[in-house]
Amino acid sequence: MPLVDLDTIHLEMIHEVYTPEQNLLHAELHKKATLAVRSLPAKCQLVYTLIRENNFSYKQVADIMGISVNTVEGHMSTALRKLGVMLQAYLPPTQN
Repeated sequence: MPLVDLDTIHLEMIHEVYTPEQNLLHAELHKKATLAVRSLPAKCQLVYTLIRENNFSYKQVADIMGISVNTVEGHMSTALRKLGVMLQAYLPPTQN
């Protein structure tokens, strides 16, 4: 199952001109993505938020949380996998 990169999705959408229907769909996707992030286990959510939304490095997150970089990688991998599953229905099919 492909990983979902929410940052890429958001950046791709910024460069497009939307119809009212597309604006509604974009708002719905944003809402679903926010709810999906909030539904992650606490540590996965914190790691995801610090890295993807606050632009911290894996090393910085490890230092902040008092865990190893490998553990941060594990939390991020879990977060991305779960988000991919939760948001798959809202994203265009990927080309393999």
